[in-house]
Amino acid sequence: ARAKRRLLGGLAQVAPLPLPFNQAFEWPLLFVYLLLLVAFLRKVEQGSDRWLSNRTLNLLGLAYFPLLILDVWRGLARSEMIDPLLHLLLFLVVVKLFSLRRERDVWHVLIALFFTFAAAMATSSHLTILLYLVVFVAMAIRALGQLSHLRLLAATRPDGEDDAPPALPGTGAWLTAATLIVLMIGAPLFAAMPRLRDPFLFGQGGGSGSTTGFSDSVDLNLTSAIRGNRQVAMRVQYESGQRGDLGDDIRFKAATYDRYDSRSWHREGDSEHMIAAGRHRPLVPGAAERAVERAILFLEPIGARSLPLPVETVAVRLPASTTLWRDAGGAVSLPMAPAETVRYEAVLGDRPVFIERPRADPSEPPPGARDLGGLTPRMTELANAVMRDGASPTRASLVDGSFLRGQAAPAAVDEPADGDGDAAIDGGTPANVAGAVPRDRDDDSTRIDRLERYLISTFDYTLDFVGRGGSEPLDAFLFEHQSGHCELFASAMVLMLRSQDIPARLVTGFLGAEWNPLEGYYIVRQDNAHAWVEAWTPDRGWQIYDPTPPDGRPGAAPASALRFFSQLWDYLIFRYDRYVLSYGTDDQASIFQRLKTQIEEWWQRLTGDDEAALPAPDGAAPAASAESSDDWAQRGRQLIAGGGSALALLLALGVGFWFWRRRQPPRSARDAYGHLRHLLGDAGFADDDALVPSQVRRRASARFPGASASIATVIDLYLRERFAERPLDARGRQRLADALTEARAQLRQAGRTSSHPTAPAASN
Repeated sequence: ARAKRRLLGGLAQVAPLPLPFNQAFEWPLLFVYLLLLVAFLRKVEQGSDRWLSNRTLNLLGLAYFPLLILDVWRGLARSEMIDPLLHLLLFLVVVKLFSLRRERDVWHVLIALFFTFAAAMATSSHLTILLYLVVFVAMAIRALGQLSHLRLLAATRPDGEDDAPPALPGTGAWLTAATLIVLMIGAPLFAAMPRLRDPFLFGQGGGSGSTTGFSDSVDLNLTSAIRGNRQVAMRVQYESGQRGDLGDDIRFKAATYDRYDSRSWHREGDSEHMIAAGRHRPLVPGAAERAVERAILFLEPIGARSLPLPVETVAVRLPASTTLWRDAGGAVSLPMAPAETVRYEAVLGDRPVFIERPRADPSEPPPGARDLGGLTPRMTELANAVMRDGASPTRASLVDGSFLRGQAAPAAVDEPADGDGDAAIDGGTPANVAGAVPRDRDDDSTRIDRLERYLISTFDYTLDFVGRGGSEPLDAFLFEHQSGHCELFASAMVLMLRSQDIPARLVTGFLGAEWNPLEGYYIVRQDNAHAWVEAWTPDRGWQIYDPTPPDGRPGAAPASALRFFSQLWDYLIFRYDRYVLSYGTDDQASIFQRLKTQIEEWWQRLTGDDEAALPAPDGAAPAASAESSDDWAQRGRQLIAGGGSALALLLALGVGFWFWRRRQPPRSARDAYGHLRHLLGDAGFADDDALVPSQVRRRASARFPGASASIATVIDLYLRERFAERPLDARGRQRLADALTEARAQLRQAGRTSSHPTAPAASN
């Protein structure tokens, strides 16, 4: 009885451990539960025979009933019914453990622990839950085996002899084999179990979402220390595989911003509109004709609604029930920030795509891209100097103001509004910026390139903003510090372009990706978050510009051992997410379809009924054979070579295991006795399974007198362990090993002597 209670108490301690990590159970309650189990096990070790009576159990049940009602009411109010169920399960486990008297009570506890284990697995999404799975399965198999063993002992042993029950023989090897068998059977069952639906949002094995890095808002006085934040933000699989040697030029657009208020960027008022429902959502006209490849994206929870897409995206594929919104700049977002990983597909064109809402005059950019809010006179003068005059003001001239022209500084921004409330445009010159100089619109592209080069070469990238701040962060960036992060570079360029009547907008997303060769996908991390500029010209339309210096742009991390192990861990997490947490009906259909195709190919090859050999219709030229005889010969050689290598490896492993096994001491006297019987048979001893150990000792000692002492030692130790139930200590096991080694040597010598008998002596 004490052994059974120990087994159940140990299993009860492990079953609920993952629950608090999954927010499915409260830490204080788990602490109380574990304290009660410690008290239970201490009582077991003390040999107490005082356990809860049926009357006490009834009283505890009546006392818990009001708490259960309140718990269920609270769960209904919060839509979390798993909490009251778990509380009830663990309450039943504790009271049943303290009242174990009958065999059926043991099974009640086991059933409650099984449901606790199922709840722990069902609420977990991290890869490390697999370690818990293996440990609990092994402990459960061991407990079931030991309980069965103890039940047999209780039925066959006399009363009063249950103080020291023998351990289950061969527990280590048996337990390992049983655990592996259960897991090997469970894996195909998991794959074959019917799925009710394909998940859109699924568990994220990499941990919780980040609070730094990419964001739906842009405040230039608030910076996140994203450089060095190696948390995965997104994984991308391209249909074509790896795109070049590096992924530094891969760009993902997530959000666009139009209005600036001297500190923060905002999306144009009421600029988002819903994309038509359906699984396939075209973003531009003629998306099907422009498609050249596909990409599958796995977006981790990053605390934002934005749905990052490659800049070449012409269409996006999501479940038809998913709502998508698109802003004025073409960026796509979800109704709310997802709490779990999102899987979606992007259809890509051969070049960047700039998506916009339909307008009355498609030849003109949206008015929000001309908004002059937040523009200061000094910024306008700097844009004039660089873009119109072709000058390159030095950093010193920016600080002391000597770069300014001799003419009067531009007046403050005046915003006469047209019918849409946007700045009026007259002849290509900002109507609300005094002192503007007429220019040629056809030369806009050259002027934009000049401004981009100037920002890259003149200013420095930094993430050190200690002591900075203020109401005009862009002025401070340009005319005081001359250093900043990517959002400052991009924001300054947008406003200076607008001061020259060039439509522009701020874009945020991710730049660069890290190729993971283990699986064939790109990893986009939080420190790949970036900001850049989209500007419009009549000759080129919308184009991407990046004024951030190259040393401030994110890119792939250099190859290193740390990067390799990081990619290996990410590979395991991604595989777990993809084929465990998000495994759905499409995956099942794909598996069975591949299996069906493979069986058909094998059958065609076996019967010779290959489709390639069928006659072509209507006199057409016969189709070329899929595989020539040389291909089959090559495959045959590869198969033979592979099979031979596998056979050689298995043979080497078998020989190595045999030598290792020979050097190992016997694990028990029972194993040693069985080995001795084999040695006696090899030496020519006419063994009989009906012989009892004492008969074996007597006959073997008479047949092999040189080995009689060692044979007697092995058999005596076996009888003591097997029938007297006195387990061997370390000294006894060593004595057993020495005796078995000596018996082996003597019996092999006797076997060689008997196989080469001497000639009989001649008679007189």
